Amino acid sequence: MGTNSSRPGEGGGNQGGQGAGDTGMAGNPSQMGYGGTRFAGGSTGLFAPRPDGSLFVPNSQRQVPPAPQLQLTETIRNDVNLKKQTLKLNKCANSPNTYCLEFLFDAAADCTVSIWFLAEEQVDSANNTIKFETSYEIQPKTVKFKAALGQHFTQPENEGFNVSLVQNRGQMYYHHGSQHFPIVIMLQTCDENAHRVQSQSTFATFKSNADGSLSVAVIKQKIQVKGNAYELQEIYGIEQNDAENSKECVICMSAPKDTTVLPCRHMCMCSDCAKVLRYQTNKCPICRCSVESLLQIKVNSSGETAPVGNS
Repeated sequence: MGTNSSRPGEGGGNQGGQGAGDTGMAGNPSQMGYGGTRFAGGSTGLFAPRPDGSLFVPNSQRQVPPAPQLQLTETIRNDVNLKKQTLKLNKCANSPNTYCLEFLFDAAADCTVSIWFLAEEQVDSANNTIKFETSYEIQPKTVKFKAALGQHFTQPENEGFNVSLVQNRGQMYYHHGSQHFPIVIMLQTCDENAHRVQSQSTFATFKSNADGSLSVAVIKQKIQVKGNAYELQEIYGIEQNDAENSKECVICMSAPKDTTVLPCRHMCMCSDCAKVLRYQTNKCPICRCSVESLLQIKVNSSGETAPVGNS
């Protein structure tokens, strides 16, 4: 593109029966570029050359997104864990109005299992659970288990949830923001030292099915460790036990991934690639969701990992 006033394909002067003034712009076209902007040195056209040969785009308003914050965290040891994907609600054959819970859990120490129905949670200023209270007729019973992985829990029929005992059926369903939870399952370690006791609470709600039966859905999980409460957030890609979840960074394909994108929670990058990427784009490499922050997870030297929680 030259510095004369002609448009592409017109050449200099008057060609094609069009005069120099027939440009559709007010003023002298030799002093105007597209959009009516004059460039220094008399250059016209959509792009103006810079001294280094690059092109300057006039009136460009490109907004560069702020670089996401990179946070460093460490995993904590969680001695008890209910595998929420395994939680089921089974209808009892001998009592059609009664449902019993079933799930798998891991315990690295001796622990107890307690279940509340239609419970109200009371918490302190740090969101630690003080206690659960319920007006449901069947009060919770605490069962002790030895330390072992992959343990199977099946609730006895006489301790299950009897729908006929509920007067207000609305209590069977969770309402957003409420401290009332239809189902609470607490796993708690057994330790004489109260400062070492850990617990995990799984909060769930009943769901009505099309055939009139009930099922269960997890609302959230919370752990309490050393006087601190954390709500667990699932990290996608932290498990490396199958072919779909490779341990390598999706960008360099060589370094192990250790950085999670928030809020979508895709663990997909190594820390070095994350540091470079956050200045180039604000999109997750996996789902293209906007990145608010990056969370680097430092795995303990023993190789143990645990769900990451927000306090």
